[in-house]
Amino acid sequence: MYKVFVRSRDLNDATKHYVDILISCLKNLGYEVEFVYSVKEISKKDRVLVITLPGFIKAWLHNPFQDISMWFQGVTPEECGMLFTGVKKYWKIFFNTILDFFAVHVAKRVIFVSETMLRHYRKKYCYRGKNYVIMPCFNQPIVKDAFTKEKYETPSFVYAGSLSKWQCVEETLELFTHIKNELPNATLTLLTGEKEKALELLNKYGIKDAIVKYVPYKELNEELKKHKYGFLIRDDVKVNNVATPTKMNSYMACGIIPVYSNVIGDFKEVFAGMKYKVDVTPSMKETIERIKEIEQDVIVAEDVYCEYKKLFDTYYSEKHYTPLITELFQN
Repeated sequence: MYKVFVRSRDLNDATKHYVDILISCLKNLGYEVEFVYSVKEISKKDRVLVITLPGFIKAWLHNPFQDISMWFQGVTPEECGMLFTGVKKYWKIFFNTILDFFAVHVAKRVIFVSETMLRHYRKKYCYRGKNYVIMPCFNQPIVKDAFTKEKYETPSFVYAGSLSKWQCVEETLELFTHIKNELPNATLTLLTGEKEKALELLNKYGIKDAIVKYVPYKELNEELKKHKYGFLIRDDVKVNNVATPTKMNSYMACGIIPVYSNVIGDFKEVFAGMKYKVDVTPSMKETIERIKEIEQDVIVAEDVYCEYKKLFDTYYSEKHYTPLITELFQN
């Protein structure tokens, strides 16, 4: 029996598909799988899968001899450094660094989201284990009918997600104002549930003709299909260096050319040599020139599809990772 120990808030649109892939592999091996929300529901004979650092510590304290596997979604100490301030910040970093070190060395099996994350744990915590698999965050297959001739004819930009500071929405809007100056026919759509805050930010940056609306997750693909470019801007910090944002997968699945900060370690390597992408560099002029180059080309939708399809056949392919995960849980 495998018990998946989670809190109700741990599972969302971004994490559920990932966890479903892990569970599917467990079931293929003949395990019964059950979600539990309290360590009291875990017996000594159970094997346990956790997806957060607090979950790992609670499961281990419940039974130090438990067989526990862990999915490392991010780097908790570094996240604490961004979330907290003052003395509390440094205490949180110190405490979670100890827990992170402990978890990566004690977990029977480890799932990382990127090669960059693996290198981080190798360097910071001297992790030398071979009991790991790397699978990026993704939750969408490629959508063939999203690659249409019409969508690539006009510079329509979209941002999908929350307006949290770490999402760099203000940097996104600043970049768009410069794009708009060079490409007057450029349009912007913000897909977010925070409509009032979005309107305030648009007013702050003098963007008057943008569209703001909320789209339920199940309808998101239909909306994303309409747009040519998608923004994914991030600061150059460790939390982002080791991440593989699901948003990139969502954009590219719908034929959207990503306009993204080239600070995400794995994306630098995986997307190297791709034609239909825009790396956001420290030079605003360089970034805009790249967009203008794309705008001057006549884009053949099938060409974009073929380039992205190669990525979805490997990097974003469930079939690619299933045997690797199965082997991990077999051992």
